[in-house]
Amino acid sequence: MSSAQIQVNSEWLKWARETAYYDLEEISKKMRVKEDTVKQWENTGTLDYDHLLKLAEFYCRPPMIFFNKDNPKQIKYIIPDYRTINSKNQDNISPTISFEIRSAKTRRENLLLLEEESDEYEIPLFDFPLREGVNEDPESLAWAIREWLGISTAKSLVYKNKKGLEFWINKLEELGVLVFQFYGIKPEEMRGYALTYDKLPIIGINNQDHPNGKKFTLFHELAHLIIKKEGISSFNKYDLPNSDEIFCNAVAAEVLVPEKDLLAKVDQIGVRGNWTNDKINKLKNFFNVSSEVIVRRLLTLKLVEPDFYKSKKEEWNKFIPHSGSKAKERTVDQGRRERDEPCSDREKDINLINTRKAVMAIKRNGVYYTEIVLSAYDSQLITNSTMTGYLGETLQVVEEIRKKLLEEIEE
Repeated sequence: MSSAQIQVNSEWLKWARETAYYDLEEISKKMRVKEDTVKQWENTGTLDYDHLLKLAEFYCRPPMIFFNKDNPKQIKYIIPDYRTINSKNQDNISPTISFEIRSAKTRRENLLLLEEESDEYEIPLFDFPLREGVNEDPESLAWAIREWLGISTAKSLVYKNKKGLEFWINKLEELGVLVFQFYGIKPEEMRGYALTYDKLPIIGINNQDHPNGKKFTLFHELAHLIIKKEGISSFNKYDLPNSDEIFCNAVAAEVLVPEKDLLAKVDQIGVRGNWTNDKINKLKNFFNVSSEVIVRRLLTLKLVEPDFYKSKKEEWNKFIPHSGSKAKERTVDQGRRERDEPCSDREKDINLINTRKAVMAIKRNGVYYTEIVLSAYDSQLITNSTMTGYLGETLQVVEEIRKKLLEEIEE
């Protein structure tokens, strides 16, 4: 039985669909109606209330927005897509990706609002000391980044990294960059993204990637921020379709595996041309990166042939889970259910479940964002409902988040 028909602003229906990157065919299948029915809703604004609630859920918009009498002023946000030639093809951007980008932008706006409403928070500008001409040469920019972060030698990137990727994420957050790790998107669909702002620029990293893959993504997206070329990335192939993507790959590779240090290490282990897995692994372990990065660097420096690189493609791609794996097949909604439901008998204890959720929340929101939101609540600047809304978790999980952050400080 259908619910009563209602009248809404048809312009908002169309706007909500387009900003969610749904085409008519996709949303009609999800709604289990004909495309002509969706077109009619968007032309007339007349539909059942139950259908409106379902649309609002799929579009991730509050139902009341469709009753707004004023037409939407916000145009569809065009996400530069570095997975395509000239970054212009929007056909491959999924609703899931658009929701992640929207969520990232909302969290940034949350912090700016807190800064505006309180004298306690002064968010620094993203102030990378970019010298003239540096952003035109990958090697020069890589060394400027190393100098900025205090990475004096190749091994300092490893030895300082006692906690792994988190060390460098925290380092960037201290310098005014938001770093969010996202769930529910296949790594080959999107490895990361960069959103450029003078204050609180954003880097997104796919949590399903291998830690070494995440580290490469972190510096790759940092290069995007510095040259002010925002967009989404999936740099799984050597022959990339975009020159900016090639540039940022080269920067990240030079940050993690400097040419000078790599050549010295190659001479030390005494290999020129006879590249066995053992010798590649020695370099991989020395620089604390993936086999992919090492083979890419060897190819760039013409120490191996393209055919060798192609033969090792599967090997250096091992850190990307296969498409059939459970981790990669999860949708955003499934990822949310994963946070809300125990997935094994061992996790039935509520404390273990909340601890797991807390760890995921800290990665999803970043330590910097999380600490400011908690501080705002402690200062009674926001209510507990606002706090839980900003963090996307319940009060019980928030308590576990506090414990995990305190543990990191004590360590």
